[in-house]
Amino acid sequence: MIELEDFYRVCSSIGARSPYWTQGAGSNVSLKMKFDGKQLLRIKASGLRMDAVNRAGGTVDVDASAFKTRFLDIRADEEAECELQYAKVIQSSSLSSNPSLRPSMETGFHVALEQPLVAHFHSIAAVLMADLYFKNLPAFPSWVAQSQLKLSFVDHFRPGFLLSRFLMQCPNSDAYVLRNHGVILASNDGLVLEKWQKLEKDFCREFGFEWILGPTMIGQDLQEILSLLTAAPLKFYFPDTAVFLERLRRVLIPDSKRSQFWVLKSEAMHEDRDMCELWAATALLYEACPDVAELPDEIIATVANLPVEKFRKSGT
Repeated sequence: MIELEDFYRVCSSIGARSPYWTQGAGSNVSLKMKFDGKQLLRIKASGLRMDAVNRAGGTVDVDASAFKTRFLDIRADEEAECELQYAKVIQSSSLSSNPSLRPSMETGFHVALEQPLVAHFHSIAAVLMADLYFKNLPAFPSWVAQSQLKLSFVDHFRPGFLLSRFLMQCPNSDAYVLRNHGVILASNDGLVLEKWQKLEKDFCREFGFEWILGPTMIGQDLQEILSLLTAAPLKFYFPDTAVFLERLRRVLIPDSKRSQFWVLKSEAMHEDRDMCELWAATALLYEACPDVAELPDEIIATVANLPVEKFRKSGT
């Protein structure tokens, strides 16, 4: 049985592993609970960092039953109208009295998945896993078959409404590995994070990415990690790169040695830690595998203008 303490432990564990698991205000965790006969969903609030979630705050409770009913009632011919309705469902289902706290933009799939504990984070290793899967690497299926977790691989979907609608129709898995979007863990116990961490280590060892999670990187603070990274091109490996593109560019300067390559400004850590984490994840992925696929142009062009993303970027 999953306890509320498991929820906060998972939030803390994910928040502590930036930039490998989360960058800036990305990622979200939820727990389904019964209270006064209602099914509630406690979830990270939109726009907050994972390391800001604790018993004192950083979460919002949602009427899960009402949310699901309203979500299923979304009907529109235009995607833009669906996205607007989805944003309204998120806002109207919140039980918070604080208007500045809104449930995560990914609340839809947290409600849709049946397991009580759901954790979504932008794992670098998961991006590499999905890349190998969709490139049909011959050795990859046999490795997946031996996994202790039941894995489902999900091709590109725009975050929010479209991804939630797709996952609502999917068979249950322990982990949904999202192309260019990390992983979603769905669990009936509190140990799924430890199982995923072991899976990442096995994957990196098997396919030559062990240095990413090796002792020279894990355990060091962000400033030390950044000092080990060289220049990299600005790649759209994550939806947040498109969402926060202008903000990310403000902490970068062109590399003097290579065209189209970038490095962080010397003062970047003092200006915007969130974007430094996003850049570190980008540079790590590029160093690990320069030909990792990027997000499709359609997602890059549209994700920043979603109503739910506009709220997250506003910080209000």
